[in-house]
Amino acid sequence: MSLKANGFEIKNIITWYKTNAMPNLTRRVLTHTTEFVIWAVKGKGWIFNYEILKELNPEKQKDGTSKQMRDLWSMPLGFSNENDIVLDPFAGSGTTPYIAQKYNRNFIAIEKEEKYIKAIEKRVAVKHKKEEQKQPLLSKKCTTNCRREEGYSTGLFNFNYQTELNEVRNLKV
Repeated sequence: MSLKANGFEIKNIITWYKTNAMPNLTRRVLTHTTEFVIWAVKGKGWIFNYEILKELNPEKQKDGTSKQMRDLWSMPLGFSNENDIVLDPFAGSGTTPYIAQKYNRNFIAIEKEEKYIKAIEKRVAVKHKKEEQKQPLLSKKCTTNCRREEGYSTGLFNFNYQTELNEVRNLKV
């Protein structure tokens, strides 16, 4: 697996059951009602904020098992501390960067679809504008040997080329 080859250790693979899955209009395949969340860490100093995760899911079913977490996308809070970096390699509409920014986490969001990149920029820029930050957080294009001190440790990467994957892989964090 590519994560392991790049020094990540997979802690858990979480199955998320989607209660609002897209209907099976063609009736030719099974309906996709699950998505998978991979919790992977790099290095020995990884974080598991059990109390935060418990707060996100305070209720128990009668049989003692936990109900589904109300907001699955808040999970980065349980696996990071303030100022940590959260990676979302398939950023989609930008929920992970939004949550990361809202709760003082940095993020690396990777997306290849231009329509989603624009949506992410718009969604995250709302908070960005309110705080009147001087340095833009989004679409910072790293060309070679990107390092944290150069300001390339967080942001939105347009993932259209293998070279950009290598740039993300080589970030010094």
